[in-house]
Amino acid sequence: MTLIAWSAFGCFVGAYGTLVGVGGGFLLVPALLWAADVRPEVAAGTSLAVVLFELLAGERPWRQSASIEAVLYEVANEPHRRLDEVRPGLSPAVSAVIDRALAKDPAARYPTCRDFAKALAG
Repeated sequence: MTLIAWSAFGCFVGAYGTLVGVGGGFLLVPALLWAADVRPEVAAGTSLAVVLFELLAGERPWRQSASIEAVLYEVANEPHRRLDEVRPGLSPAVSAVIDRALAKDPAARYPTCRDFAKALAG
């Protein structure tokens, strides 16, 4: 897919998440595409991981900062919270998949959304 198509997909996922109250992905995809040198496939998968984390935990993967600048700083520099710590009782395997999808190093993340989905399916 082209950069424009992946960007549109990521923005759609983020906007949908924002509309239903789960948030973070809307800012994350553009930041990953333009501020960091991340392939669109990886950025879309990371955005989906943020939305999935928020869906399962009811909270964002990073602290609840008030400003956009603080959120972007945390995403770039702070480790995300582990899903199984925020929501005890969830499968550690699901938490491990989310951890990889949210890794700071883009090369450590799933290369495509399909790979991310396969890992979630087990």
